[in-house]
Amino acid sequence: YANDTNTESAAAYFLAALRAGLTQRVGNWSFQEFGRVDNLFNQAYLGAVAVNDANGRYYFPAPTRSWLLGASVAYAFR
Repeated sequence: YANDTNTESAAAYFLAALRAGLTQRVGNWSFQEFGRVDNLFNQAYLGAVAVNDANGRYYFPAPTRSWLLGASVAYAFR
């Protein structure tokens, strides 16, 4: 609930994410690549609730679907 009288409340929601990655090793070198999608189904949901806001603006939206790609390289001294 967002206020003392319990007349404002936030609905439940479900979020899903997907992550995949690859790793290759060549000698002492290691190469890693990955991709991630957050909020896979682009669900609208609340990111924060301001309890008892004087102006009645209780709800703040959360980010929509987001993507992340990354890579790393490592060398192992042996």
